[in-house]
Amino acid sequence: MILDLNLCRADSSFARLANTACILALLFVVTSGCKSQEASRPEPRKSAQVVEEPLENAAARQEFGRSPSEPPMSLSDMVDRFDDAVVFITVSDALGNDIAVGTGCIIDRSGLVATNRHVIEYAVSARVQLRDGSRLPVSGCMAVDESHDLAIIQVDGLPESMVSFTLGTPPELRPGDSLVAIGHPSEFRFTVSNGILSAIRRTEELPALYQQGLHLNPQTKWLQTTAAISNGSSGGPLLTHAGDLVGINTWVAEERDLGFAVSVEHLMQLRQEISSHPQPLPLPDAPVIVGSKVASLARDYQGELQSLALTLQAASDEDAVAELIKTRNPGPTYLAKCASVMQESESVADKVDALLLAHEIWSNVGLRAGRRHLVKLYQEVDEHVARSKPIGRAILRLGRGHYGSELSALLRMVMKSHPQNTVRARAGLALLQAMAADYRAARFVPEQLEILERLQSRFPDEGLAGTRLDVWAEERLIRLRSLSVGSPAQSLAGRDHLGAPLRLSDQRGKVVLLDFWSDGSPQCRVMYPRKRKLAEQLQDRPFAVLGVNCDESSGRLESLITSGEITWNSVYDGPQGRIAAAWLVEDLPTMFVLDSHGVIRYADVQEQQLEDAVHALLEEHLVQLPRDVLPLGSPWKWAYRAERPPADWTQAGFDDSSWRESEAPLGFGDSRVNTPLDYGDVDNKHPTACFRRTFHLNDPSSCARLICELDADDGAIVYLNGTPVLRTNVPGRTSWSTPALRPAAKLPLVVELDPQHLVAGSNQLAVEVHLVEPTSADLFFDLSLSSSGLDSESILTAKSSHSRIRFCQLAAQLVGSDGGLDEALSTLESEENDEVATWATVARITRAANPHELPLPEVDEPRRLARAAISGLLNSQAWEVVVPQDGCVDDVRRACRQACAAWRLSETTEAVNAGGIANTYAVALFRAGRFAEAITFFRKSMELQGENAADLAYMSVALRQLGEDDKALAAFTDAAAFATHAPWLGDDIGAAALEEARTEFHSPNER
Repeated sequence: MILDLNLCRADSSFARLANTACILALLFVVTSGCKSQEASRPEPRKSAQVVEEPLENAAARQEFGRSPSEPPMSLSDMVDRFDDAVVFITVSDALGNDIAVGTGCIIDRSGLVATNRHVIEYAVSARVQLRDGSRLPVSGCMAVDESHDLAIIQVDGLPESMVSFTLGTPPELRPGDSLVAIGHPSEFRFTVSNGILSAIRRTEELPALYQQGLHLNPQTKWLQTTAAISNGSSGGPLLTHAGDLVGINTWVAEERDLGFAVSVEHLMQLRQEISSHPQPLPLPDAPVIVGSKVASLARDYQGELQSLALTLQAASDEDAVAELIKTRNPGPTYLAKCASVMQESESVADKVDALLLAHEIWSNVGLRAGRRHLVKLYQEVDEHVARSKPIGRAILRLGRGHYGSELSALLRMVMKSHPQNTVRARAGLALLQAMAADYRAARFVPEQLEILERLQSRFPDEGLAGTRLDVWAEERLIRLRSLSVGSPAQSLAGRDHLGAPLRLSDQRGKVVLLDFWSDGSPQCRVMYPRKRKLAEQLQDRPFAVLGVNCDESSGRLESLITSGEITWNSVYDGPQGRIAAAWLVEDLPTMFVLDSHGVIRYADVQEQQLEDAVHALLEEHLVQLPRDVLPLGSPWKWAYRAERPPADWTQAGFDDSSWRESEAPLGFGDSRVNTPLDYGDVDNKHPTACFRRTFHLNDPSSCARLICELDADDGAIVYLNGTPVLRTNVPGRTSWSTPALRPAAKLPLVVELDPQHLVAGSNQLAVEVHLVEPTSADLFFDLSLSSSGLDSESILTAKSSHSRIRFCQLAAQLVGSDGGLDEALSTLESEENDEVATWATVARITRAANPHELPLPEVDEPRRLARAAISGLLNSQAWEVVVPQDGCVDDVRRACRQACAAWRLSETTEAVNAGGIANTYAVALFRAGRFAEAITFFRKSMELQGENAADLAYMSVALRQLGEDDKALAAFTDAAAFATHAPWLGDDIGAAALEEARTEFHSPNER
């Protein structure tokens, strides 16, 4: 799901950092021979200025209309009359540097000047220049209207004789009326442009891309004009030839040569809301650095980055570019400096400035090492800072940071404790934004629901782009509760073309293709043959197509059915029907595929993906374990309380008669939960839930294998007859109150357990499930046991690539001996589908006793691309697991297999990130205690991406563990030298590795 939460426009100083970072990225891409193409998106340019023609040319143009209010003036007369009422605005940063310019309109001789909000959004200070050249300071802001991009500022010392614009009821305008714009395009000051009114539109009537780019009130009224507007004229007047102020020039669709001014009607409303005293700049929610200490750091960083960009332009080849970026990238050093400011400064404003700068450095340059510093900065934010006024400047920027428990804790602290509702609401929006941008976004649906419900109930009157927050939240709640993948589909009922009732609930027990369509859409018509074929092929299977027709009349639907063009049932809903509105359908066709339980499993699928999705759901039994020892959904005894359970609760003899018993799945905050658990305080939920289940076996020897399928959110420990047999996503040392390491993956974990733990008769299972944090929005638990593996023969008959891929992913987790499974994987490895073949290769690698000796088939270009993509995915998943120093050994072992598969795939793809993959594998081996292998891959990593402090530090510890003290000391000495030169150049845990090495050795000088 995508959330439209990007409310902040780029600060000019930050924009310069971003531009330099783009130069670095572009140079790296060009010199490395990579090719990429991105579809262009029209983006409204928010600092409008007027690319006006010279006055003499403008005067010569033909007038296309006239104002009805009074006889028109010539352009020369308008200049004489109004130029003195137009000012040139200059915006400065914390160091007094000019960073942006704009235009303003004097609307009151007391010093009130109207302009666009975005003109002053990043101003620490500002001044205006009058037509006569005199300069006057801006003392502050008198009123702001973010939803219409307007502001009224106070200018001190304005002469009493100064001309001002009169705010009155604007004349009735018609397309074709002549209009005049005055502004300062590209600092060509006091330039005039003539044009006509092309149209009057509201934001909701603009093309979708422009609505998304503007982030303004849907009802904002815009005057579209041919009067030339461009950068520098934001805030300038748009006038009729009678001298009526009708709009404030605001933005440009540059590639369309269209200018837009916000209607003066909105300015008149804002004029009624001015305060008695100006609010000093900067604006309270502007993400701008206000203190000279951090502003100086930003200036120095920008200078070093630009210097590096110039050097890169002169680099001779790809290797030279890579070496320069590695050795001269100033990002790590300045991130460390931001962390120092955060830790050492007593000023709350400086701390917030450090947060802003560190975040911009990290997001612009994309440093892998940056996450560590961001986490440190987040952890330094205490309740005093979270309640402060300055924190409001950073909130929405933080929403574009790396999502994790530290950022979540920070933003939740602001949501809970800040005295201003606006800041609390924006903290919630920022948290939603960070979750939505994370590659694991599907995991966070319960958290998003919880946050949206809070925003809706606690801050209903707060605004978002001119829309009440409760209204904005309601649509997103519908999407998450009823329209996102994994959610039970909402009800749907209507009548077909003959008036007979049709209900979605009548199809329960079947896989359903729910199709919103219209014969007026060419894309819908193209799909008719495919859907007819699908319905015909699966007429004897538990499958149904249910259409929702959105044509103008039901007659067209009846005609299509009579002709045989449509062979499936359809509810008639009309072009703006209630069913499509309830399902928030915006484009046709829109398709959902529901499983036999009425749960949405796929959304927005087309063509072959659609057939794949349907077949995958019909073939789910082919990729399921037998679950014959203990099925999913079994009854469990459970306790979820504020106090910890007795120490012997995992043992077979424990008395659990006081515990409640309910059928799994158990938990809260997840639509799949069968039995909701009471979690207590919403902001301080119980840390761990405990579950117990007894099952009976007459003859344990009948279980040659014991396969556990665990679905637990977030971390879990499984005990069998009192012995811990499985740990996942928890630290190595875990107590009842220990949080899980990270939010859980949504796919169940499949693990081979040792059947030697089984006994004849009653066997006791005990499972503890840990939340990742007290504010976590969901907890989930279900578990099954199987005595045999997958159906290796039937999967070869599967029609869906989804089914075969899922089979391979499950097989990769089953490391026990199974000749039939290996034979099936070998067959799938020769599949035509590149993804299926690659996942089969992954499964063979992870199951092999000697994966580095396993021969891999040669591949062509499409298969090489598939290998590269899956290699990157496996690398990311493994890296996330090996980052914690005290991670669970079981998880680390699995991560080793994933990282090994990523490395073997990268060997055959000439991957540009092979060095990073080797590094992940090395760290995983190190965490697993396989030190000799780890050293081999640390060396391989450094061969591919150069020596660095982190890898050398790891090597020194590994060598010491192997008893090679002299080599270990040499590696540590080199690591310390690198750390002095570039403190944190390396992976996220490089600094921790260096500290780990220091505990093994004294200083080299002391030795």
